[in-house]
Amino acid sequence: MSESQLANDRTTFLTSNATTVIKAGPGYMGKLVITNVGTTATIIAYDNASAASGSILWSWVSADGKVSIDLRARCANGITVIINSGGTVAGYITYS
Repeated sequence: MSESQLANDRTTFLTSNATTVIKAGPGYMGKLVITNVGTTATIIAYDNASAASGSILWSWVSADGKVSIDLRARCANGITVIINSGGTVAGYITYS
């Protein structure tokens, strides 16, 4: 299985004003898609198995608009995503 296939094995949908542990162990963060941007939202993905802290893998603000990005980032510890919302944010992340 290629790295791209590995990174897109599973999907989790993201919600506003939430800290979500996506994966509690090593793996890959694949695609991140934001379909609704809210007004003043920020989204930060961390290489952390249980909290929104540590090494930042990716950061986004609603002023950047909708996005679909193939990150294919290797995570040593896990994946935790925090959304600090200014409005309704919708999207998803793929991972393995």
